[in-house]
Parts: sequence; C-alpha cells; structure tokens
Amino acid sequence: MKKLTISIILGLAMIAAPGCDDDSSNPAQEICDNGKDDDGDGFIDCLDQNCFGDPACNSTQEICDNDQDDDGDGFVDCDDADCVNECEYTEICNNEIDDDDDGYVDCDDQDCSGSQFCNATEEICNNNLDDDLDGAIDCDDSDCSEHPSCITNDEICDNGVDDDGDGFVDCNDADCEDECELTEVCNNEQDDDEDGFVDCEDQDCWNHQYCNLPVENCTNGIDDDMDGDVDCEDGDCREHPDCWITQEDCENGIDDDNDGFVDCNDSDCADQCVFLENCNNQIDDDGDGYVDCEDQDCWNNQVCQAQTEICYNGLDDDGDGDIDCDDWDCYNSPYCPGSEEICNNMWDDDGDGDIDCADADCAMDPWCQTPREQDCSNWQDDDGDGYRDCRDSDCIGDAACGECNAVDGSGCGNGTYCYFDRQDNYQGNCTTEHGTGSVGDPCQTETECSVGLFCNQQTDVCDELCLLGTVCSSSGGTATMCTEAWNGSPYGYCP
Repeated sequence: MKKLTISIILGLAMIAAPGCDDDSSNPAQEICDNGKDDDGDGFIDCLDQNCFGDPACNSTQEICDNDQDDDGDGFVDCDDADCVNECEYTEICNNEIDDDDDGYVDCDDQDCSGSQFCNATEEICNNNLDDDLDGAIDCDDSDCSEHPSCITNDEICDNGVDDDGDGFVDCNDADCEDECELTEVCNNEQDDDEDGFVDCEDQDCWNHQYCNLPVENCTNGIDDDMDGDVDCEDGDCREHPDCWITQEDCENGIDDDNDGFVDCNDSDCADQCVFLENCNNQIDDDGDGYVDCEDQDCWNNQVCQAQTEICYNGLDDDGDGDIDCDDWDCYNSPYCPGSEEICNNMWDDDGDGDIDCADADCAMDPWCQTPREQDCSNWQDDDGDGYRDCRDSDCIGDAACGECNAVDGSGCGNGTYCYFDRQDNYQGNCTTEHGTGSVGDPCQTETECSVGLFCNQQTDVCDELCLLGTVCSSSGGTATMCTEAWNGSPYGYCP
C-alpha cells in the first residue's frame, strides 16, 4: 500500500512538469542573434538567460542618449532599434529640436546635462576656434556678444584709424557722413573742408598721425617732412635764420630778396624809388637828364663799377650802354679798325694792312726805335733788355712763344680769345672759351676769368696778369714792377 502511494505521487509530479510532452526530450534552443524567441520562454536573443556568455551577447548594450554606437551595430542612440521604446520621448542633444516636448532644446534640457555636446569647452572669443563645438567661431558665436573683442567700436572720423573694422577709415566710412561734411580728411589729397588747404597743409591735420612726420631740416637739401618742399622752400622754414628774406636794397643793382626783381623794378621799392635813379634799366628815373651810370647817383653802384669794356665780345661789360667798338673805352683797341695804330700790340689798329713798327705811323715811335729780339729760340738776349727768347714780350706771336698777347688779348680773331696757357709753357694761346670773372672772383681755370687775368692757384681767385719789365697799376700810390712767376714765360703777376 505504501509503495502504491509513492508511485502515484511521482506520476502526478511528472504529469505537472512543464514541457513534458512528446517533444520534451528535445526542446528548441535559443539562437542569440536572430531577433526571435527560439525557445519560447518570452526572452529574445541576449535578453534570454540562455544566451548569457554567448559571443553574440558580449557587445555593450546601446545607451540611447550618449551619441555613441555602444553595441557596435552601426546605429547610434535613438537610431538603434534597441532604443525604440526608450527614445519615444528622449531629448536628442545636438539637433536643435525639443524632442521630448518639455520646452527645452538640446543642452538647455537637463536630460542633456551629461551629453558630450553639453560638456564642451566654453567658447574663447579671440582664438579663431569653435571651442564649444556649436558651429560658430569667436565673435560669430552669440556666447561672445559681450566680449570686449567682439564689441563693435564706433568709427572716430578724424584719427586715420578704421575703428569699427569695416574696412573704411574716417570720412571714407558711411558712419561719418554727417560729421565729415566739413571735416578735413588728412590723407586723401582733397580739400575736404574747402578752406584752401589740403591734408597736412590744413591746420586741422597738424596733430594727425599722418602729419606727424619728421621736422624739416632747413639746411640739408632734403625734403625731411616729405611735403614736396625742400629747405627754405618749405613754409616750415619761414622763421629759420638761413631762410630769412633779405630786404630789397633799392639802389645796389642786386636782387637782395631773391624775388626776381632788382632795385626799383621790385614792388618793395615802390615808395623809395619814386625819385631814385635805377642804375640798370636805361630810364632816367629821377628826371635829372642822366640815365643809369651817367647819373652821379649811380657812380658808386656796383652796376656802374663793372669790369672794363671788352671790345670784342658783343657785351656792354661796363654797363654804360655802349658795346665793344661803340664804347669810347675801346678807342685804339686792336679789335676796332680805324683807330690810331698802336706800335707794340701786334695788331693792325688803323686797318691799313701794316702792323706795329711796319706801319709808317710808327716810324718815330720810341718802341720802334728800340732794338727788338731777333731770334726767339737761340737762348740769347738779342736786344739786351734782360729777357731772352720767349721770356721777351717781343717774341709774342713767334711760333715758339705763343700765338697771342694774354695781357691785352691781341693776336686772336674769328670769335676766339687770348688766355694764359699753363699747358703750353705759360704762353698766350687763342681759345673759344671766354670768362667774365673780375679780379678777386673765385676760379678754377684761366678761362673763368676775363681776358688779361689769370687764375691764381694759390688763392683760387682771378688776378691781374702783366708782361715782364712793365709797371703794374699803382697800389696805394706806389708803382710796382711785374713780378716773374713762370720760367720761360713773358708773363708775370702784379703784387
């Protein structure tokens, strides 16, 4: 009886046990990666405990709001079917949409407080990077609207700077349209305020950065301040001592104030010259009947103390109104035929075809009664005057002793002039060059001086030339003899 009871209990237990049907000996096995509940236990794939440890279920479970493909199936967050239930009302933190309809978008929604998009670095407003990863860089990011680097400055219209950074400076900026109506712009080469002065010439610009250039040095020949004017031509030098304009002296024949007008021709002399003789305008200014240098008012004027008339240069050298042979100073000059024959100048003064002692007019002249040097290259003093060969002025004109007289200029013609020639044994030779320097004027060569002078190489000024054996012009009342200076030359100088 006891054995029967135990058998009945075991039989009932086996009947009550699940799965104990005809197939219980071979139940279905769960496949862990096919998306089906193969074993019919209500759990699919990796959610079924039978799949724990299966390689297909070793992937990380998809987290639906971290923007990562956690389970490695190629789908991220709510795009992954694993998140279909969880994402129905989940906020996506970087799509600018209020996904969960709570009134907050992306990082403003507390659901996104842990998202990488909402934990980005704060935007730095001047490093040219999108630090907060919102797609906007520096001042283009609204986070930088109050940053000093992004606050737009107002354009200052007269400082030469693009203050508002729009590419336009001062009055070239439309922001300055009203303010610049009568304001000088200091670097556009226009008279903006119509006061007659342009850019830095306008005092409105004197303190402008474009006009704060180096100060003009008034004596160095350089346009230091780059305004186009050099030294005294620059208005900045108006008060410089080297640029002071000398007042015009109305009767000295000089343009003292360098305005291009001399003496009474200068308007500065309008009052003073009413009754003053102007000494170089060929007008009887003071109405006394005498013109220019003929007027005693001009006798001490430098115009009337000009050099001696040169009788062959076509100029009125002494300023008396008469030129060359028309000037009485040229009477008897060898350049003025018809004059009285001079017997020792190697010139046919009276134009009769005979020169010096060969002219009958000189038959009784003492010069022609004195023996002359006969041979100018025999190293003998033929006439016994103490000078031999070319040192004797009698030999001037000889082939060996120079072709002309460098003291009185005789012996040349056809537009040539006689000058002392250092390169030809200090003789006189003809040249087309012709100077006008007077005694004491600076020189470098003889032809810078007038005929009859030489350039003193000790003092670099024109000095008087003379013939050996002659008396120089009196100086201080004492006559001096011509002093020998050059060996083999008939010329010397007056001490």
